[in-house]
Order: sequence, then structure tokens, then C-alpha cells
Amino acid sequence: MNKEQILLNIYVNQSAKRYIDFMGIEKLPQFKIAEKKMSLSDANKKGFGSFASHHYDIPTGTHSLEVWSDIYQPQLHAEYLLFHEFTHILDTEMYVQKDKMKNALYKGFLEYHAGQIDFLKVLGVKKVDESISFSMKQMFETVGNPKATEEFVIAAHDTSTNLINRSDFPADVEMFLLCLNVKKMTA
Repeated sequence: MNKEQILLNIYVNQSAKRYIDFMGIEKLPQFKIAEKKMSLSDANKKGFGSFASHHYDIPTGTHSLEVWSDIYQPQLHAEYLLFHEFTHILDTEMYVQKDKMKNALYKGFLEYHAGQIDFLKVLGVKKVDESISFSMKQMFETVGNPKATEEFVIAAHDTSTNLINRSDFPADVEMFLLCLNVKKMTA
């Protein structure tokens, strides 16, 4: 394992600990960390790209988290994306339980819930059950650049709409699922 892989594993595992505290749970289901290579040409071709993604092997019930090798860099402010994926791991374990039909049926809920969690994270909430108040003008750090709450929500909507309006939609299952999960999209 090289230095960057070690840093990536440390970052993901520390983020998982912060997520456990944030959610008020005892532990996350076990997951394997896999390095993801990013390609600007692939992202442009598909109309989206993601820095992290959860994969669930239904027959075995195993989880893997595919993560961009540079996501650990502090200037990216990317931990909210990991919180999103950790929510997929937790919810999939809780609701799907190796059932192919449940996996399909719960997709909408899983994306909606993960979107709520990553939104709470970017808003700076410390615990999932904390009372919050925010403004649509409130600024926060995201991958790429600072955004206002309103801009964050509108960008997610616009990205999804643009993908759905493409002549090749859905080009593949990943594109369809990412339309459900507009917060994973790059800005």
C-alpha cells in the first residue's frame, strides 16, 4: 500500500467514526474501501461523475465503498459525500438484507435519506437529531467551491433534469440511479 492509499484509508475510517458519532449508532456494517479513478472525459460523456459510491453485493450482503483517491485532501471539503455513502451502507444493511426485490424497491428512499444526511453535514449539524435552522442564503463548503443552500439545491435539481432530458437517458443503470441521487453529482 502506497502513502496515498494509506492516507485515503485513514481519512475514510476517521470519517466513518465521525459518522457513527453523528448518527448516534454503535457501528457501521463492515465495508471494503476501493480506490476509484476519476476521468473527466467519462464524466463529460455521461453528464455526471461521482467522487464516492456504495456498492452492495446482494447474494453475499457485502458492502464496498469506491472512493476517489484524492478525496482525503482537506481543501476538497468532501466528507459530506462519504456521509451520503455511509448512509447507503447503513440503510441497505437495515432494509435490504440480501433481498433483490427490496434492493430495487428501497432505492428511492435510500437516495432521499442519504441526501438528507449529506445536507445536514454541509449545514454543519453536529448530530442527526439536532434541531436546526438555516437560510437559503447560508454559505458552506462543497467539493469544488463554496455554495449557498439555495444554489446547492437548485444545482442538484438542474443536474438531474439535464440528465433526464438527454436523448440517451437512461444510458445505463448508473445514470438512472444517479438521477435519484442528485447530490452525488459534481458541480
